[in-house]
Amino acid sequence: MMKIYILVFILYPSFWFGGCDQFAINPFTEADLLTNPSFEFFGQPSRVAWTDGGTIVRDAPRGGGLWCLEIDATWFPALFVRTTVPAPVGFHQYKFSLWGKYHGAIHGGARLIVKRADSLDYRSMIGVVDTVWTFYTTTDMISTNPGDSLIVQLTGGASELLSGRTFFDLCELEEIR
Repeated sequence: MMKIYILVFILYPSFWFGGCDQFAINPFTEADLLTNPSFEFFGQPSRVAWTDGGTIVRDAPRGGGLWCLEIDATWFPALFVRTTVPAPVGFHQYKFSLWGKYHGAIHGGARLIVKRADSLDYRSMIGVVDTVWTFYTTTDMISTNPGDSLIVQLTGGASELLSGRTFFDLCELEEIR
């Protein structure tokens, strides 16, 4: 009985003083349409639901867990990492948000795309323009039909002369109404 109390006393002070804030991550919210917004599950790096490309690195904004996705600027065409989800049918307002930062001369960004039966409809774009973790968000009204999908596309940018790296975490797509 005494051993249990000592263990609890040793483990929990870090929570009282905020020492474990980096672990206090909700992998996804109920409203988020994306499966893996933080590139990790239970503290382990994960690419679940995202296409190959970039590198998962140990860096994240406060409250964002331990890991994020780093995408280097490449020669043209730019490298893209994507996730695709079925679009709710009808006219809806969406909030598209992420945490991002970049290092170097070239910075990347993210784009929300509607994949229709016969075309791609490029919608909202977020340019990552800060060198420290920054929250970016945009809203968009989108009308979708049965069979349409929503694509979130991330890129580190492109250049044939200069270099850069863009970091992404907590990428979320929420249906507001």
